[in-house]
Amino acid sequence: MDSKELDRLAVAAQGGDQEAFHPVFLETQRGVQLCIAALASSRDQVEKILQATYVAVFEHLA
Repeated sequence: MDSKELDRLAVAAQGGDQEAFHPVFLETQRGVQLCIAALASSRDQVEKILQATYVAVFEHLA
């Protein structure tokens, strides 16, 4: 996915399109997970922080 498509989906999600959030998550999840893993002390911590991050983003967009 190119950056224009990702931006379009992010704007759609911000506008209330809940279905647009899923492809944004899929496109960004690996990079976010790697950043968290570089700082976290365990895999369990990585998963908890990753989940909390996307829950917060989703709630902020809604």
